[in-house]
Amino acid sequence: SLKDCMEKTRVYGGKYFAHNSLNEECQIPRDDGDEMMQCINDRRNAKPEFSIFEIMYGPVSQPRGIPGKSQN
Repeated sequence: SLKDCMEKTRVYGGKYFAHNSLNEECQIPRDDGDEMMQCINDRRNAKPEFSIFEIMYGPVSQPRGIPGKSQN
């Protein structure tokens, strides 16, 4: 699934992956080159039905209280 592909990419430490929703195939760049260009080239040369995704890493937003209300 798309979610499984994303999780595998996260475990690998990658930022980009390609996923084919027709057959649930997942492609994760695995060399030290430019991950985005590898996804683009793989898609262009072999399988145009793949979509390319980018994982956005960053801090998780924390819930905030309503201004003027006590947070007891």
